[in-house]
Amino acid sequence: MTSKTMPVKKTRLLFLQVDAETEEFESALATLLLNTRDIVSKEFKVEVNVASSFAQIASSTILGDVTNFVVGFFIVFIYVNIMLGRLNFVEQRMFLSLMGLMSVGISIFFSYGVCSLMGLQFGPLHNIIPFLILGIGIDDMFVTTQCFSNLPKDGKERSLHERMGCAMKNAGCAITITSITDFIAFIIGGTTVLPALRSFCIFCAIGILAVYFLQATWFIAWFSLDQRRIEEKRNGSIPCYVHVNYTPNKLSQQNIVATMFQHLADIILRKPAKIMLLFLTAALFGISIYGNVELRQEFNPIWFLPSDSYIAQWHHFNSIYYPSRGEQVTVFIGNLDLPRELVNLEHMHSELLEQKDIIAEIDSWYLGFKNYMETNFLNGKSLFELEKDEFDRRLTQYLFSPGGSQHRFLFQFNHHLACGEPSPTPQLSILSFKHRLMSGPEEQIPAMNRVKTIIRNSNFSSRVFPMAQGYASWETDEVISVELYRNMSLALGCIFITTWILLFNFWACIMVLISVVVTLVNVAGFMHFWGLTIDTVSCTNLIIAIGLCVDYSAHITHTFMVNTGSRERRVKDALINIGPAVLNGGFSTFLAFILLATSKSHVFTSFFKIFFLVVLFGLYNGLILLPLLLSIFGPRSYNHDVSSTNTSDEIEPLKPMIKQSVVQKENQSSETQVERSNSKP
Repeated sequence: MTSKTMPVKKTRLLFLQVDAETEEFESALATLLLNTRDIVSKEFKVEVNVASSFAQIASSTILGDVTNFVVGFFIVFIYVNIMLGRLNFVEQRMFLSLMGLMSVGISIFFSYGVCSLMGLQFGPLHNIIPFLILGIGIDDMFVTTQCFSNLPKDGKERSLHERMGCAMKNAGCAITITSITDFIAFIIGGTTVLPALRSFCIFCAIGILAVYFLQATWFIAWFSLDQRRIEEKRNGSIPCYVHVNYTPNKLSQQNIVATMFQHLADIILRKPAKIMLLFLTAALFGISIYGNVELRQEFNPIWFLPSDSYIAQWHHFNSIYYPSRGEQVTVFIGNLDLPRELVNLEHMHSELLEQKDIIAEIDSWYLGFKNYMETNFLNGKSLFELEKDEFDRRLTQYLFSPGGSQHRFLFQFNHHLACGEPSPTPQLSILSFKHRLMSGPEEQIPAMNRVKTIIRNSNFSSRVFPMAQGYASWETDEVISVELYRNMSLALGCIFITTWILLFNFWACIMVLISVVVTLVNVAGFMHFWGLTIDTVSCTNLIIAIGLCVDYSAHITHTFMVNTGSRERRVKDALINIGPAVLNGGFSTFLAFILLATSKSHVFTSFFKIFFLVVLFGLYNGLILLPLLLSIFGPRSYNHDVSSTNTSDEIEPLKPMIKQSVVQKENQSSETQVERSNSKP
């Protein structure tokens, strides 16, 4: 037993927005019908579906998983507290971690508030914005503290504000590069024609600017206060308590992650390891290309529903016992000038009737009216020769006849239609047809476009358009792949230009771009093997992936360019100095959404799968492939010319001594020659 909306009511609902009373009625109706499942005989199975069921269940599923964000936030707080500081009473940074995460929370609320004031829509996809802002904000925190830890030991004699300035000299540049490139990636996404994706990208762009500003101001201020507390040996949990003659435990002074990266650098820089890693990367890239080729473009709104929900069960049984023969399409015709435009109606219907490969049947008042007139009144005359008065009388007769009464409610006139009187001017009329059952977008999109072309070529003077429940998905399928590749191409191009301006080295930007492109190919390819398709959700997540991939690569490349020495020396220093911050940023991002692995929402499960791949391949390509390429093809250091100048400056004071030594050698040589000439016979 099923509850389905009547066709006429379903058609009329297309014109109306759901008000509070209607929504309340539908919720009460769903509750009543669901309660009947316990009292109906066991021989019957009751499944329920009302108009508001889909939106309510899909939204409640997504909102129910938002609680996972709170738990994930707490897990990230513990991890950040451990990794930012050290495991002793003084050098722990609990309050600094809390202030850093608070800046992320402020940025999220700022983004939501500003974009809501701008009138941007808020949809299910927007619930993953906190995870994105959290990942970017934590990455900036780790980079800043890591740059402070990398200061030389002799620099401790300087004042605290001088040391903070030296740390921000490198950290500020690094987080500026990544924040601007992330911002540009989402601003490009904000130019898409898809309203949901456009709104999401603008939300993210504003949130990224907010978290960048707070990390460069708010977090640095708290960082300096916390560092002053540590140097005064105040307790990390109770700052008013000072530890006198305090000596930290030896375990807390060990930097395990830095040691790990030192060993990793030694392994990567060995020739056999380079060859093996290049083969491994090539194999992964080849598998990813195959996955990209096989990646399908498909979206089904039913994916948003948990499989155990009552409406999902309704759709399941409906597909088994009442399988659809094809998509039902309604054509809306507004302000039709009749009978002058009967010729246009004839052209549209004749063309639709010829499309037997995509259209199964047509239900139209015009075909019935034409047959009615030819059978009873025309007597060899043409339907198109009718005068307006006669047409209006015959149309009323048809709409009140046994065969035409079913179409009477598919008209909306400028005033009441009365039996026996000429029909008023029609303001709106509709007709419908049913598509044949199609397998996927490769058949659905051309069929939809063919129908639109037929209607457009009929040259109506008023607005005529087709509408179907499936057309929304078909139109999304039509533009989603084009918009995805367009946005990704534009974002990569703009990121390359921005990175070039900020890194100020063309070859370094090429290295970053290679790492980002390889990561994106890996992620998209393995999406296929994980059962994902190209849809609105995955398209959004891939745009997010661009920003995160740049973060992993830009930090390593920037540190490589700042260091001096040989390529291998600079690669090793870059991995030791900034590698731990990159790893901590990526791993903390993973911790933030790890609880989404058990989600029943298509939005969050897709988000988990794609971000897991982004973190996995982003860290691999950023911390292994990129350093390997830099050790072979890396550009010269920023300080290369400075080092050469410094060497010349050191030699300059020694020039007089060198000149004097050369003169003495020349005199000795001439004296020796004179002695030899005198000794000759």
